[in-house]
Amino acid sequence: MKTKQFGRVKEFSNKRQKNDMKYRKFVGNKVEGQGFADRRKKKIVHEYKKILRKEGRNLEEWSEKMHKIYTDDDKTATPSVKNDSSKPKMSSLQKAEMEWKKKKHDKDQKRKELQQKQQERDAALTRYENKKREQHKKLSKKNYKGQPILAGRMDILLQQIEKLQKT
Repeated sequence: MKTKQFGRVKEFSNKRQKNDMKYRKFVGNKVEGQGFADRRKKKIVHEYKKILRKEGRNLEEWSEKMHKIYTDDDKTATPSVKNDSSKPKMSSLQKAEMEWKKKKHDKDQKRKELQQKQQERDAALTRYENKKREQHKKLSKKNYKGQPILAGRMDILLQQIEKLQKT
């Protein structure tokens, strides 16, 4: 079976190869001269020309606005022009940069708050562990015969009573 493709005759050994050629999503490969690369180049050129058109349009609009402002200033100053000049207009890049800085500042502030809370938790946990350790030492003291020393237990009870009297 023979088909003509890209100016040359290509021979297929079975029907599947023929159908594969028919339903390809792009044209070309390394063997056939990279037709897809040509499409990519054309797309890039198209995007570049589109950007140039947009910039040209923006440039024209900007020059018209500036012309109106300068002609209005010569005649009489209008309040709308004063309001426009009092607020400096930012480009989209400047706005994006300001938003990024604001987000970064908020993120840093949140991170600092979380670190502070974590430090407070750690400090409270160490205080609690130390208190429990001291209490355990007092309660687990024993004399040489293995009997508990009640002085530690009395100290703990005395501390609890004093704590209740303070509150």
